[in-house]
Amino acid sequence: MPIFSYIITDLAERKSKPITVPLQTHEEAVMYGTLLAREMLGDTPDLTGNGMCITILDDVGKTVSILPFGSVN
Repeated sequence: MPIFSYIITDLAERKSKPITVPLQTHEEAVMYGTLLAREMLGDTPDLTGNGMCITILDDVGKTVSILPFGSVN
């Protein structure tokens, strides 16, 4: 089962420690990232205005998706 990593970042200098989650497909990884972003925005709504996003990486470190907090509904 592939392991996907989720990193909270501004794509420049700030970056969190990765969260790793085993999921079946890239689509599941993006859905999980969207859910994670929604939950984080519920706790910290000011993430939308400062360029922060969730970067999703596959098990070899390739970027699968970048989810800006400002675009998550």
